[in-house]
Amino acid sequence: MKRSSHILLIAIVAVISLAQYRLIESSLASFAAWCVLEASHQAPFGTYWNPALFEHWLAGIAWVIGALWLMRSSFASLRARMGRIRLALVIPPAQKSIRGASSRFICMVGYIALVSPILTPVNPNVQGNLVTTRLLPPLSTGYVREFLDPTPSGTDSAGRTLRVYTAANHYLLHRTTFLSANIHADPSAASVRNVVREFPVFFPFGTDDNARDVFSRVVAGTRVSLGIGLTAALGALIIGAAVGFAAGMSRGFLDGVLMRLTDLFLAIPGLFLVIGVLAFVGQSIAMIVVVLSFSGWMSIARVVRGEVLSLREREFILAAQMLRVSSWRIVTRHLLPNLRPVLLTATVLQFANAVLGEASLGFLGLGIQPPTATWGSMMGEAMGYLSSAWWVGVFPGLLLATVLVSAHSLGEHLASTADAAATDQTAS
Repeated sequence: MKRSSHILLIAIVAVISLAQYRLIESSLASFAAWCVLEASHQAPFGTYWNPALFEHWLAGIAWVIGALWLMRSSFASLRARMGRIRLALVIPPAQKSIRGASSRFICMVGYIALVSPILTPVNPNVQGNLVTTRLLPPLSTGYVREFLDPTPSGTDSAGRTLRVYTAANHYLLHRTTFLSANIHADPSAASVRNVVREFPVFFPFGTDDNARDVFSRVVAGTRVSLGIGLTAALGALIIGAAVGFAAGMSRGFLDGVLMRLTDLFLAIPGLFLVIGVLAFVGQSIAMIVVVLSFSGWMSIARVVRGEVLSLREREFILAAQMLRVSSWRIVTRHLLPNLRPVLLTATVLQFANAVLGEASLGFLGLGIQPPTATWGSMMGEAMGYLSSAWWVGVFPGLLLATVLVSAHSLGEHLASTADAAATDQTAS
């Protein structure tokens, strides 16, 4: 069964690689040429940097690494059942539990977020033919005509590396597509642009009110939603861990001040706080991350403070103090390693809360603004025609619910594991 799944995954990767060969090649060529230009040219560092290319570079590198890992693990499974590379949160073969399915699903969704520009068959923001392609049901078919703007002149005299860099960037940044249920729906478009290719496309999730591919938007929204959720969770972890650790180590006056500040933030409803702040400062991605981070650190601070207070009374800490071990060594060698399971559990749970918070903002129209796709904004846009086109809001909602359930089940398992480890340590 495992061998069959590996063969199926290899076949899927091979098909996608062949279909998106030029995109993968351009992404890798652009990144390699940028590294050579920055290292070999005398221009200041960052001269050739283009933020719009970063997602393509990341997708190309992650796709190659994933393909190599899949091939290595597949060949290793044919030779032996041991020594395979595993992803983060490794699940032992004997523990076939919900935790294993949850961790694997989160890892898979995270990988999809990294390689989303390659997995999307069409541009998620391109608007198709509103007459023939609007609100197509799932499992429909259509056609895509891909165009490329004329190559800018003046690059022939440049160096070879610069020509490669310019050509790859031109293909990545200046492609446009025409989406229709009929390949001959717009014959005039071919006369104004250079046609790169024409190919049929399959709409597994249908199309939305603007004739956009729902599958491409769900995949593209994975990168935005999970990226904001992970960044906000890490921000909340840094703030909460710092406040909780300072309160647990100091006790006294500083402990009281920090905990009263935490209680003050807990008394304010988080969603109202986020909405109120975004209404005044704007709805950029950076501001949404900052607001979600500052609205979710309180529970982490209280958990970390309680764990620090508990650890300070343990025998190994008291023994280290009696041996006159320095405070810095006690913190780095005894306290922080024992706080790691608590911090990991808090991060996983806060990640789920941040993803849900971003989806709530998008549903209310206060998140990332259109045409950028997020799960929450897609569900909010689908409310107007949910009875006639259910697929527009159901598919991102199902994926969001599955991610939240997986994250919470994984967090609960990590919490129970940490409690069991603490009990065994106390008993020993």
